[in-house]
Amino acid sequence: MGWVAEEESTPADLEAVAARYGAGSASRMVAYLLYRRGWRESEAVRSFLQPTLAAGMRQPVRFGLDEIGEVLAGALVGRRRLAIAAGAALDAGLAAVVLAEGLAGFDANICWEAAAASGADGVSLRLADPPAAPDGTRLVVADLADPRWRQELDGPSACLGLSGLAWYALLATRQSLRARGVSVSFDLRRLLDLVALGTAARAVPLLNENRVLVTAGLARMNQAPRPLLAALKDTLMHRTITMRGLIGQILPRLEGLARRGPSLLHALLSPCTPDEARGVVATMELARAAMTPVRIAGNPIEGQGSYDADVSLADLTPRFVDGLAVLEPHGVGNPAPVFRACAVRVEGVRLLGEPGTRLAKLRLRQDGRTVGALARGDAVDTVFPGGVVDVRFRVTVARWHGQVRTELEVIGLSPTDSSVQGADSKSENDSL
Repeated sequence: MGWVAEEESTPADLEAVAARYGAGSASRMVAYLLYRRGWRESEAVRSFLQPTLAAGMRQPVRFGLDEIGEVLAGALVGRRRLAIAAGAALDAGLAAVVLAEGLAGFDANICWEAAAASGADGVSLRLADPPAAPDGTRLVVADLADPRWRQELDGPSACLGLSGLAWYALLATRQSLRARGVSVSFDLRRLLDLVALGTAARAVPLLNENRVLVTAGLARMNQAPRPLLAALKDTLMHRTITMRGLIGQILPRLEGLARRGPSLLHALLSPCTPDEARGVVATMELARAAMTPVRIAGNPIEGQGSYDADVSLADLTPRFVDGLAVLEPHGVGNPAPVFRACAVRVEGVRLLGEPGTRLAKLRLRQDGRTVGALARGDAVDTVFPGGVVDVRFRVTVARWHGQVRTELEVIGLSPTDSSVQGADSKSENDSL
C-alpha cells in the first residue's frame, strides 16, 4: 500500500484505531482520517460511522425546545390557528416548510404571514387569533432565530440549523401531545429530506445531530424523492443525490423559489404529478440565469497546500474509493479528504468550455497507472503536457453505462523536486 500517515500519529494508536475497521487499504485509510480529525474513542467513532435517528428520537427533547413543544401542543388541543412567517433566505423558507408539513400532519390549522413578521432570515410561529397585547402585538410561540435556540451542541462548532431546530420542535410537540393522551400517527421522518436541504443551505457543521439528520435526509431523497426533487435529479442526470449535488446544483435552483415566499416553496415541494414537477423544473432552468447562487461553504481546505495523506495513483482503485464513502456526507466541519500524489507525469491536457473558462481535463500517470483528472482555475495555468508535478486532489468514482473509473478533482499542483523527478523518470524508463 502506497499511502503514508503523517508523523503526528503514533503507530500504536493508529493501529488501535485501524483494528476497528477490519483489513484492507480503504479501512486503514478511514481509520487514519478519523484519527487525524480527532475521532479516536470507540463510541465516538461508532456514532460517526453509523449515524442513526433512533437514539435521538427516544431521548427527552433537548436544546430547550420542550417549552415550544408545550405551547404548540396546547394550541393544537385548543384548536387555535397558527401563523408561520419566514424570511427570504432559503434555509428559513425550508424550515418554515418543515413546520408547515409537520403541523399539518398533527392536524393543525395553519396560515402564512408576511416575511416581515420573522425578520430577514428567521422563522417565527404565532398564535394567529389571540387577543392583542396592549401594544398591539400577538403572542410569539417560537422564533427560531432567537439566540437561545441556537446554542452549541457538544462543541463550539456544532450548532443546529433552522430546519433542524424546526424538526426537533415538532418532535417536542409530538411528545407533549402524547403526554396529554392525544394519538399522533404522523411520522416525522417524512420531513427529513427537507431538513437535509435546509441544513445544507445553512452551511452548519455536519457533525453530531446535523450529520444524523442530513444522512437520513439524503437517504430519503434517494429512496422516495418528492416529485420536484425527482424531476431535478433527472434533469441534472444525477444517479444519486449527494451533498455535493445539493450544494452545487439543487440549492441554487431552489433559492429563487424561496425568494418568492415560503408558501410557494411549500406548494412546489408538496405532492404533484411528474408532468407538473417537470414543468416547474423547466421554468426554473429558464429563470436560473437571473438567480444569485446560494453562498454555501462546501469543502474548505485548511491552508494553502494542506492535505490529509500521501497516496500513489495505484492505490486509487474503485474499491478503495468506495470504502471512503463511510465518511460522507461531506461539508462544513467534515470536509472531503484531500490526498497528495508526488512525481506524477502529465501525459495530456485538454481544455474544456469557452476560451477563458480555465477548465481542463488532464491525463496523469505514475508507476504505470493512468488516471483522468479535472482541473480548474490556477491549476490550469500551471500545467503542461510532459510536466512532472505533485498534485493535491479529491477522488471520486464515476459510473456510466456499466463502466467504473476513478476520477480526480485537482485542488492544487506544484512542480516536483528535481531529484525526485529524475528518480521517477528512471523508474518509468526501466519499467519499459
